[in-house]
Amino acid sequence: MGILFFAPSVIYAQGLSDAIQDAYTIVNYLIILLSAAAIMVFFFGIVRFISRSGSEEAKEEGRRTMLWGTIALFIIFSLWAIIGLIQGDLTLVGSIENVDIFPKVQTR
Repeated sequence: MGILFFAPSVIYAQGLSDAIQDAYTIVNYLIILLSAAAIMVFFFGIVRFISRSGSEEAKEEGRRTMLWGTIALFIIFSLWAIIGLIQGDLTLVGSIENVDIFPKVQTR
């Protein structure tokens, strides 16, 4: 199924660099989506921990949920940094700095 995504690049003979750029764009959006999901899991663990503070078992389940959310965020951002380093070293298309996740503040 994943190979079918690159079918337009192959059919229209756009070349390898365009296929790499398409893959890069997909990975960037996937990282953003997974980061948002990990943050939601973390906050779900916080809500579970606070709302069920009467039960020790439910508090432990909330702690585990927060821990897994934190581990997921660490893994996602580590992979994002590794991809950025590889792209910088191999001078592949795009760079990690071109990803617009956070709003930019204009300075004078």
